[in-house]
Amino acid sequence: MLGGPLKPPGSQESEAERKICDEMRQIVNSLPKLDYGFSGEKVDQYGNNFFTLFQDLENKEKDPKLVREHSMLDRVEKDYPKEWEQFLRDNADLIIRVQAAIRDMEQGYGRLVSLVVQLVFDHKNSSLAETISKELNLDGIRNRYLRSFNEILMQAAEKMRSCGIPPGRYFYGDTVWQSGPESP
Repeated sequence: MLGGPLKPPGSQESEAERKICDEMRQIVNSLPKLDYGFSGEKVDQYGNNFFTLFQDLENKEKDPKLVREHSMLDRVEKDYPKEWEQFLRDNADLIIRVQAAIRDMEQGYGRLVSLVVQLVFDHKNSSLAETISKELNLDGIRNRYLRSFNEILMQAAEKMRSCGIPPGRYFYGDTVWQSGPESP
């Protein structure tokens, strides 16, 4: 088992674990009060890792060294240089919205997930991680983020398509990339 044995279910929470759970509750309380759906529902992320194309674009603007060679951004710039430049020119506002949605998801749901991981791996308390995840409806929160995230990613994909770039080529790890109508 990674890092040693897990704490048995029902064992006392440590002060550090309580602080993690309190931070998670504060994050959830700071989120907009929306209907997050029920925990059993599963919303899939559109295009698998398609969003990393826009994440890499933002990183490249900050520091080109942050973008690794053979990334999806590197691929699209090499595969469709003119079309990509047109896409960037014509869709600056949309790109900013995609990048803002990525940051929003990282700061909200992403932070919650990193705290769950701390409970499981650093504190060996998967029981508490499961309990707090259910209490806070992490699945529902994830679904809420993905619904809005997917919508904006679909808009970006459509705009790429209209510029002559098949977005499915950049759905890294997705079956659409390998066998869908936009296969390379």
